[in-house]
Amino acid sequence: YADDTTLAMCIRSPDDLATMQAHLDKLAVWSAANHLRVSHDKCAVMRFSSARKVQTPHYTLGGLLLPPVQELNILGVSFTTSLDFSGYVARVVSRSRRLLGFASRFSRRFGQETLKTLYTAVVLPRLEYRSSIWSPHQIHLTERLESVHRRATRTLACHDHSSDYNERLRSLGWHRLSHRRTVARVRLFAVAPGPSLAGSYLASVPRISSRTGCPIPLRARTRRQEASLFPSAVSSYLSLPEHTRLPLPRTGDKLRDFSRTVSLALQAQ
Repeated sequence: YADDTTLAMCIRSPDDLATMQAHLDKLAVWSAANHLRVSHDKCAVMRFSSARKVQTPHYTLGGLLLPPVQELNILGVSFTTSLDFSGYVARVVSRSRRLLGFASRFSRRFGQETLKTLYTAVVLPRLEYRSSIWSPHQIHLTERLESVHRRATRTLACHDHSSDYNERLRSLGWHRLSHRRTVARVRLFAVAPGPSLAGSYLASVPRISSRTGCPIPLRARTRRQEASLFPSAVSSYLSLPEHTRLPLPRTGDKLRDFSRTVSLALQAQ
């Protein structure tokens, strides 16, 4: 079966609407030819826009009208029409706190190493799942996410409220979640022009200067656009010392080394 198929397109004119409908028609024909049943109750259409009043176009799939929605779950991440992830972040924090509470109770009889292992294996992936996409720029959301990480370090320090958060992080060999998200974004930016995304829209977003070989800063009209994935990643990348920028890694081993170098360079800033 084919799961979680998403069609995305920039709509600027009625011709674009017709093109999108043509893609949907081809998808319906392909599904029928391959004997794949489409679950229409799980299909929806969403238009991303910063405008207050957005007219949602009408699309059909297999002759059935696709319902318009204001929020859509794509591969576990909740998207809204305005790309506001505050509600999603709140749910991530709530679930992560519950998981941390469970891990703390479960590990009491086994020791702190068990809690550390459970946190990094169960809770941390929940806090960072697809975070390169939804990483918030608002301070209050950043702090809400960080509060789970802070609570984990405090629990591992036997609830020593007098100890400094940064000191606890250093003793554990950890970094702030905001730091980890920045590294993850720069890492994703580094692989975007690579063969895995060749021919896709994402591969065309980062523009590389033919003179310097460095990425060209991406312009943004709003603070939200400026803090989105690629503009933010390019800005962070260009803030690094020159020796960490080039050449961009293309293999797994080089990518891991690149990520470590980026992390150390960001720490030194």
